[in-house]
Amino acid sequence: MQTVMRQVVMMRLAGEDDGHLVTFTQNTKDGASEMRVYNAKTMSQEPVARVQLPLRCPSGFHCYHMSEEQFQAQAGML
Repeated sequence: MQTVMRQVVMMRLAGEDDGHLVTFTQNTKDGASEMRVYNAKTMSQEPVARVQLPLRCPSGFHCYHMSEEQFQAQAGML
């Protein structure tokens, strides 16, 4: 399987390396996409969580974290 990883975003919990790295991946053979979460402190190759996405995540898709307030403001624009 050939997996392509997209932009990685750091979700901090407390200290500089205490948190999670969040990214989207795509399998280039079947187009399956996942959101993967990695432990930033251990940098293990195995993610702590995987979320299978129901649709292919396009190549230009970027990760972005926003607060609940920011999300609600964006949701009102749809």
